[in-house]
Amino acid sequence: MRTAVRVALPIVVVLAVLVAAIIAVFQGITEPDHVVLGISSRHADIAACWLALLGLPAGCIVDAARLDQTRWITARRGKFAWIATVAYVPCVGPLLYVSLARPWVVSQPRVRH
Repeated sequence: MRTAVRVALPIVVVLAVLVAAIIAVFQGITEPDHVVLGISSRHADIAACWLALLGLPAGCIVDAARLDQTRWITARRGKFAWIATVAYVPCVGPLLYVSLARPWVVSQPRVRH
């Protein structure tokens, strides 16, 4: 159960952020003068773009950097390659990282020296 939560929760968070960003961008383009919770749709659009293109990749890069290098090696995944993927492909990279690389790396046992 705990492993399933550790795998599913990041995927759900990334998908929720991306869906919210898509909705905010759509609203900002179609109805820029509409106001929700005291924020215009255009400002929500700008904030969503910053979050999807900078905040989400930055969070995934920090998460990838915090995982032990030995786990990456035993999972046969390249830490630098995944960090580069997340950085250079902002919206798709984080989704690929949390759905493909992170579950493999997190499932590896910790190696103590």
